[in-house]
Amino acid sequence: MQYEDWIDKYKPLEDEWCRPKDMDPNCQDTISFDEFKKLVKECKVWTLVSVDNGNDTVVLSGYRRVNRLEHYICEIAYKPNEDIEVQ
Repeated sequence: MQYEDWIDKYKPLEDEWCRPKDMDPNCQDTISFDEFKKLVKECKVWTLVSVDNGNDTVVLSGYRRVNRLEHYICEIAYKPNEDIEVQ
């Protein structure tokens, strides 16, 4: 999926991103951990990950831990078990 199409379809919320504190202890999360867990279950969390040996990034549907850079929260949920890659 193209980045512009992702924005139009899922509507990422501005200023509602979260980097888990275990990745960056100096980061201030904008939402609580319990709220974040709820959003993961509601299929509204997306993860920006590093690919190709750190030379590129993609946004993937869902909560990811490997190669993650940050998370985005969207207004519109994706379908459960749906793997979407945004370039």
